[in-house]
Amino acid sequence: MYFKFETLKTLLLKGSVFSCISILFSAIPLTYFEPSVRSYNDGVSLAIVTVTTVGYGDISPETLIGRITSVYLMFFWYRFSWNDNRFNSNLFSEK
Repeated sequence: MYFKFETLKTLLLKGSVFSCISILFSAIPLTYFEPSVRSYNDGVSLAIVTVTTVGYGDISPETLIGRITSVYLMFFWYRFSWNDNRFNSNLFSEK
C-alpha cells in the first residue's frame, strides 16, 4: 500500500480551513436576511445543520436569499465530499 502522508496532511488542512470559511461566510446572509435567525450563532447553526443534512426544523430558510444560500451550501458540500472521497481513494491506492 502506498501512502502519501504529506499530501494527506495538506488536504486535511486545506479542507478543514475551506470548510470553516464556507460555513462562517454563508452564515452572514442567513443572519441578515432570515427573520427566524436571531443571531450570527443561529446563522452558523443553520449552515451546519444544512451541510450535515440533519434538518432539525427549528430554523429554516424562508426568504429567497436564504434559500439560495442553503442550496449553494448543499451543492457545494456535495461536490466537496465527492472530491474528498476521490482524493482519499487515490491516497491509499496500491502502486
